[in-house]
Amino acid sequence: MISKSLYLSAFMALTCGLGFSQDKKQQDIKSIKSMCGCYEVKFNFTETFKYPKDSLTYKSSPTKHESALEWVELLEDTPNKIVMQHLLIVSDDMIIKHWRQDWLYENTDLYSYDKGTSWKYKKLDKKAVKGQWTQKVYQV
Repeated sequence: MISKSLYLSAFMALTCGLGFSQDKKQQDIKSIKSMCGCYEVKFNFTETFKYPKDSLTYKSSPTKHESALEWVELLEDTPNKIVMQHLLIVSDDMIIKHWRQDWLYENTDLYSYDKGTSWKYKKLDKKAVKGQWTQKVYQV
């Protein structure tokens, strides 16, 4: 016969385990959302390719050095999804929609980089992604 104290011990262990998992998730959410805000950024625009048709005569443009402010705005905030949009503030009258990042909690459907311009779809088991976040990046 199982005693009440054994049931109580099992219940407490399960409750503490679930609480730790939620604490970790809340820490993750806080860390991800801490990327929101305003940053001073610098860019070096350099051509890293040559055009194949005229590669013998083509002269690349000189490297450009620019700076801007990057504003990271929280667009969506749900328990299992966080979406942030990055905007470049180049001047008083020029704001550029830059890139977006989506964070998905315990996401089982994703694409993984293969090589070149190739990505491979992966369907993962729920157990394999327990407690994990996936970052999707758009408009880069």
